[in-house]
Amino acid sequence: MQGYYRFPTIFKNKIAFVSDDDLWISDINDFNAKRLTTNISNVSSPIFSPDGNFISYVGIEDGNTEVYIIPSDGGISERLTFEGAFISKIALWSKKGIIYTSDLEKPFGRISDLRLFDIKKHSSKAMDFGISSNIAIHPDFTVIGRNTQDPARWKRYKGGTAGELWIDHNKNTFSKLINLNGNLACPLILNNRIYLYQIMKVLLIFILV
Repeated sequence: MQGYYRFPTIFKNKIAFVSDDDLWISDINDFNAKRLTTNISNVSSPIFSPDGNFISYVGIEDGNTEVYIIPSDGGISERLTFEGAFISKIALWSKKGIIYTSDLEKPFGRISDLRLFDIKKHSSKAMDFGISSNIAIHPDFTVIGRNTQDPARWKRYKGGTAGELWIDHNKNTFSKLINLNGNLACPLILNNRIYLYQIMKVLLIFILV
């Protein structure tokens, strides 16, 4: 069956993704996908929890973009945030909680920063990283992306709001990771390597020593 598949997220042998504006899950050993949501509105940017038991996503079931979670084995979604701001995506589900982008308390719409929703305290707070839309965390450093929302909309763009990656070695002082004449996006850390996407060219790999 043909479909339009977006926003894949992986945990071990499980793959969750969005199709037909709903959340689906499949197993690499069994390609029969199971629908997890049947929402009236669309869902986007799902991310597995660190233990793989839940999936967080952005939904607009109640009119505003808010953060939801659902058991990865199926069940009822739970709305976590009630902020009424524009939430563009789930950036990361870390050990501390769900990190997402939001323009809450910002002077201009669609200018986002990163917020952390604490699952245990059931509350959210700004991470005070400034304007940012992506994050990747390593025990020794943190990488954030600025102006790195949606690569598909910024192909060949080299202007003043091109995507940039900044790094902090746990000193609360960020500096630009690299200077490239293009639009950077999607930072990912695996072991000591930072993977990123440079829209003008190809996937690049940087090794921190």
